[in-house]
Amino acid sequence: MIELLVVIAIIAILASLLLPALARSKGAGKRIACANNLRQLGLATTLYTSDNNGQFPPRSASAHWPGVLQSDYQTFQILWCPSDSASLQAAAGLPPTNAPDLALRSYVLNRFSDFFKDSLTAEDWTRFTKGLSQVSLRENNLVYPSETLLFGEKSSDSTAYDLDLLKANGAYLDDLNEGRHGGSGKDPRTGSSNYTFTDGSVRLVKFGETTCPINRWGVLDSWRTDAALCRPR
Repeated sequence: MIELLVVIAIIAILASLLLPALARSKGAGKRIACANNLRQLGLATTLYTSDNNGQFPPRSASAHWPGVLQSDYQTFQILWCPSDSASLQAAAGLPPTNAPDLALRSYVLNRFSDFFKDSLTAEDWTRFTKGLSQVSLRENNLVYPSETLLFGEKSSDSTAYDLDLLKANGAYLDDLNEGRHGGSGKDPRTGSSNYTFTDGSVRLVKFGETTCPINRWGVLDSWRTDAALCRPR
């Protein structure tokens, strides 16, 4: 009996040592899968711009990016991050859909709002904000393609398709999950998230570092600095 108890104790100790490592390995696998999805979405966007005179997918009330890019990605599974368990639970029991804009989705596309606010007339800007007009950013409008964000990981609770930097009082932050991977405990500020940049690269960035010391959701220098969020959140 004593020998059996010793064996059980040893097994328990080994399990306590191995389980955290297995959990970290599983989490890393999900993070890598999520990054690969974003890489595929970046490639789909590159193919789209190549076929549309260097223009990124348009922003309008009726043309959401999952549908616009559908011909350039293979499966709706690419739209969902395996670490996004809350979205998966929210979608449980829903019937399958053939509509890409209704598919389970973990990512948002940069709306490039600061560029359009600066370049559109007041009338066109009003129409744009009301979803009454369709506009597109061109690749040659980007000054910092390797430091400007294209896709980011979406908050599970958000229904947004685009990341609008100009939302009042920084409310666009509610559409983001900046600490989905590798965090400790329930504090998201200790984690990181994957992002696709407009040059097609995908990087894992720590919580808060996409908005400080510059805001990488901005296209224009003024917004990249003025909208920087270098403060506790």
